[in-house]
Amino acid sequence: RLTIVQGYLELLGEMEHIDAKTRGEFLNKARRACDELVLLQANIMDASRLQFEAASLNCSSIRLKEICTAVIDLFEPITLQERRHVIVNIPDSIVVLADETRLKQVLRNLFANALRYSPQQTPIYITAVIDKQDPSMVRVNLIDRGYGVPPDKQEEIFDRFVRLERDMHGNTRGSGLGLAITRQLVEVMHGTIWVESSGVKGEGSTFSFTLPTTTATTTL
Repeated sequence: RLTIVQGYLELLGEMEHIDAKTRGEFLNKARRACDELVLLQANIMDASRLQFEAASLNCSSIRLKEICTAVIDLFEPITLQERRHVIVNIPDSIVVLADETRLKQVLRNLFANALRYSPQQTPIYITAVIDKQDPSMVRVNLIDRGYGVPPDKQEEIFDRFVRLERDMHGNTRGSGLGLAITRQLVEVMHGTIWVESSGVKGEGSTFSFTLPTTTATTTL
């Protein structure tokens, strides 16, 4: 990823008469590579630990919509360039018990995946509701219209260093760590995570995870 950034910066320096549109595209691509590098670094640092210590978390009441909006704003240069519509449907009243830093990392990983594995100009939806089966939990969904995940791989993709075969031979970059780290983070905050997908290209995937609400009796 550093070589990608370096390459675009060198092109900007060498091309004297570059137009504003192309310059903007180069800068956005370099920025995206930097964002992915930061996320990769965070995931590698967490992957080096055998387990996450619950005692190290700083859990508090968090307004979910505010955190989601803050994370989406980080990706704004990419969503604008790719002409993405990001639709957030989260009631203002939903509050979760979570570590703010770790929750942001979960959302960044899942949102980055949605961008990475779905075509440009397709929408991404983020929704949240009180879980009907367990009202003490909030269910968060990130929905894309991408390539989908085959049903027989939907458990496996949450293991470390696992990537789908189609991605190994394509142009999509990834470390195979993001979803594994995301699952660990969600579980240490007393939630669960899973994916639902037909595996059919264009029908996309729904990545869902749960977190306790402020009314939950779970001690964090």
